[in-house]
Amino acid sequence: MGRENPNFAAYRSAMCSKHVLFQVLIVFFISCSLRAQLPSEQTLARLPGLKLEELPPAPGFPERYLLWVRQPLDHGDTAQGFFWQRVILSLRPSPSPVLFVTEGYSAEYALSGSYTYELSDSLPAHQLVVEHRFFAPSAPQRPTLPWEYLTVAQAAADHHRIIRLLRPLFPAPWVSTGISKGGQAALFHRSLYPHDVEATVGYVCPLNFSTEDRRVYDFLDQVGEQECREAVRAFQRRLLAGGSRLVAEFRRQARKQRLTYAMGWDAAYELLVLEYSFAFWQWGFSCASIPPQDASPGRLIAHLDSVSSLDWVSRENFGNDPFIYQALTEIGMYGYDTTYLPGLVHHLKSTTFDFACPEGWTCTFDPRVMQRVQHYLETEAENILLIYGEYDPWSATAVDCPGNTDVRVYYAPGGSHTVRIPDLAPDDRREAMRWLRWRMAIPGSSGN
Repeated sequence: MGRENPNFAAYRSAMCSKHVLFQVLIVFFISCSLRAQLPSEQTLARLPGLKLEELPPAPGFPERYLLWVRQPLDHGDTAQGFFWQRVILSLRPSPSPVLFVTEGYSAEYALSGSYTYELSDSLPAHQLVVEHRFFAPSAPQRPTLPWEYLTVAQAAADHHRIIRLLRPLFPAPWVSTGISKGGQAALFHRSLYPHDVEATVGYVCPLNFSTEDRRVYDFLDQVGEQECREAVRAFQRRLLAGGSRLVAEFRRQARKQRLTYAMGWDAAYELLVLEYSFAFWQWGFSCASIPPQDASPGRLIAHLDSVSSLDWVSRENFGNDPFIYQALTEIGMYGYDTTYLPGLVHHLKSTTFDFACPEGWTCTFDPRVMQRVQHYLETEAENILLIYGEYDPWSATAVDCPGNTDVRVYYAPGGSHTVRIPDLAPDDRREAMRWLRWRMAIPGSSGN
């Protein structure tokens, strides 16, 4: 083709340099434009009814803030007073979807720089963790909590108000999510404010219809392998038939932890033994962990503690507990089947949790609240994905609405209460993430 003209070569080299510089400038201006779309600390601080503290950056989140949102005790009557609700906001370096995490309990863990919610990385997304009302410090500063304002509707209104406050600053799609009671809170919020977010992902979140949802009993009759199931029940019988030596050892270990029980030592011991079966399957213990027949009393009670937790029904853990109040009034709970323990339970007056109602208060269960949520899921719900563990007793009361294909339910084989999307079968895992990324309008994704 012959030799290239050196003058033309110099001209082309100069033009290439300008082209590269032009591309660099475009990338720079796009980056600045995208960064400008993220709310600044000053923008957040100007929001009404909000206090702001800067948190140290964390991997993947160069900006993090502790927000305090002023919430009415009663969203229908602000004259009843206010409280400050804790919210932890972690920002990606560029505009992203928003993961709205509805915690069902305390959100203290989210202050840690090492905390990242599963979906925050896989989408990826900004992370907004909301502590549930009445879990300290997101509670009114009063000697006694005004329990009448701890309702599904009031908590959902908290979430709705936070979204209305912050969503104008984050135009990308929002997905609400939560684990266990937090997943329940996400569903409850969605049932009352269906258009606040584009999608909802709930992990191991039950839908109970009474304070003793008896579906749990049938589940525990069939869960896992029969040999393991029988070993669990045999251990319970051994503890209940063990006499004063085991109760004395229970007292010793509980006192060492400085625990006390409003119901008395004997009744508390029996209740913890009844809890053992539920907790064993909930947390995915191995049958190999059950102590042998010749185990010492100390080892037997230590194992009971590792599964049921001796503090589970203690004054120190259960005293004025917001979860129990909600369970006894609106969101339901489970009880204990004792038919396979004949003649072994002597001190418990009830095998439900009625004893834990806050002192001086009456806890009356209203079944209509969960019935309304069920009706919403069956008839109106859209873009909801739910994940459960096959062996988790909370799966006994999992959401069930096969007539609504917009509510997708997956079960992790052999899974416990700790299951996450990676625990699903490979095809289910791929399908779930493909669906979610499509709902979140993530580039390159498609639904099915």
